[in-house]
Amino acid sequence: MLTLFSILLSYFFYRFDKTTHKIFFAISFAFLFCISISYDTRNSLFNEKEVFETGRPSFGFEFWAIYLESILAFIIFYFILFKSKTDFILTHKNNYHLDRIKKLYYYFSFISLAAFVINIIRVFLKLPITAILLNPRLYEKTFGASTPINYLYFLNIPALCLSVYLTQEGITLKGKKWLNFLLIFISLFHGIKFTIFDTLLYPAIFLFLYKKTFSFKPVMVFSGLLMAVYLGFNILVRGNIKGYTIFDQVLSYITPNFYNFFYSIEKTPEQFNFLSVLFIPDKLPNIFSFSNFNGISGFLMNEKYNMQTILSEFYNTFSIFAPFLFIPFLLLALFFYRFSNKNLVYKFVSVYLIFCLLFSFYFYAFTKTKYVYLIFVFVFIHYFAVDRNKTKKII
Repeated sequence: MLTLFSILLSYFFYRFDKTTHKIFFAISFAFLFCISISYDTRNSLFNEKEVFETGRPSFGFEFWAIYLESILAFIIFYFILFKSKTDFILTHKNNYHLDRIKKLYYYFSFISLAAFVINIIRVFLKLPITAILLNPRLYEKTFGASTPINYLYFLNIPALCLSVYLTQEGITLKGKKWLNFLLIFISLFHGIKFTIFDTLLYPAIFLFLYKKTFSFKPVMVFSGLLMAVYLGFNILVRGNIKGYTIFDQVLSYITPNFYNFFYSIEKTPEQFNFLSVLFIPDKLPNIFSFSNFNGISGFLMNEKYNMQTILSEFYNTFSIFAPFLFIPFLLLALFFYRFSNKNLVYKFVSVYLIFCLLFSFYFYAFTKTKYVYLIFVFVFIHYFAVDRNKTKKII
């Protein structure tokens, strides 16, 4: 079984990951485990009835080439990591006026809560209170009808990250527990699971990078929490039960993404686009994009699953050698991880890169406009709160 092989291989990745937090082991393990279990469960009853409705990938040459190249790409990265001197994070040094950071924490918190109130009032005025369960797509559209208000609503993530930072600096925040609880709680009402994941994971990784030793316990506990959130979303919002096991429910978040990708490249192997698609935010027009060579996108084999993993954009720019694009992104993440204590911008970009790579089994997240927006929020935080007597530049 490929899954067992990937687990055994990941043990060596764990040993070769000499960083304090074993972040890169987690990234490689998550991706290889997911692609392997997708192959091993390809003939399941769930796939036959729920996924392969209008077609299925053959899992031939394309699969084995991508799978073996993925392993090779991770091995090359670990060789570079093992030979480098980047086994620890530079010592933390505060370069900020903490009173300004404290003010921003409260400003962002109240702005986010106010934006949530505006959105939820719009829902109450237009839809019945049960809409989030009975018609989640309409609820989601109504709640998020105003893009500017949504982006103010997303300030709950920077607020939570600033809460972590200030706590590490020994600053007392009045009402922090209740305020942070509300900032997390309001994420449940957007109707999009990644709003919840973002709200939980970004501050969690932010906090995790402050830990001086690695432990599996918090990782397992938080993974269990995320799984509970996903299952709850599936059951309450999507209603995706239909007599299948919890195992099937979990796999439905992982395996269809790989099936869609391999089905796409088998049907349209000649895909091409400029590297710009890897960097331009998804909400902005890309004048360098060749839509005729993008391959198949959207809902391919059914009307339920439309994601194609990080490999879709990689393949679009690097064809059958797509997995080797993992290397520059991993090296970029390693750089920002190494210097994550330089300032808050470096810290957040490190968290952003780690988050996007952890979800490589699901989608290409680097160009998601929301995440790029959050980076600029932290650039604003830096210039607003930086002590210019200590430092003048981000870099």
